[in-house]
Amino acid sequence: MIIKSDTILLHVITLDSVYFEPSVPDTIMGRVRIGQPVDVRIDTYPGRVFRGTVTKIYPQGSSTSRAVPLRVTLPNTEGMLRPNMFAQGAIVTESRQNVVLAPRAALVQDIDSDKTSLFTVEDGIAHRRQVTTGLSADKGDWIEVKGIPSKSTVIILGQNGLKDGQKVTIHGLRAEFRRSDDKAVKDRGFYYAVARQNIGTSAQSSPP
Repeated sequence: MIIKSDTILLHVITLDSVYFEPSVPDTIMGRVRIGQPVDVRIDTYPGRVFRGTVTKIYPQGSSTSRAVPLRVTLPNTEGMLRPNMFAQGAIVTESRQNVVLAPRAALVQDIDSDKTSLFTVEDGIAHRRQVTTGLSADKGDWIEVKGIPSKSTVIILGQNGLKDGQKVTIHGLRAEFRRSDDKAVKDRGFYYAVARQNIGTSAQSSPP
């Protein structure tokens, strides 16, 4: 058999690290930077989160989707990751400390006015309070709210059938607003309000 000089006989790859290339909306590109951490989930390993890093931001986005591709590199010291696995990433684009957080389950959405409210309890009386929501925390179970004191007690179960000014009795299920502070942010991450952007699904590849 005669082999030409430009014939590729084999590919040599290293799996010490791998990468995948998702795309992000151009509207958040100003909050994405090289070196930013990315939480990556691999379909092959459900429930496990791998920590990657943004190592490249491509200079040109798609003219149709207005999305800009990134390269996210992941260390592969355990050898668990392989080319052509499917990955999904999430990147934090904004964070705030010292904010008031409420359980998302406490929110009541008014379909007619599209306003968000919740019920606080004072002296056995339910009071409907309109609030403005912001960033999420603790995997989305808690959410930043504005317009309510941080020590208010809120109803998280049965509030959809309540009326403003109605007498209530709370048995065991109660939740207080929680205000984040520097110590809480350090010790318990769910006090830390963040904006998390999913950055798509892509097949993994190994670096060239």
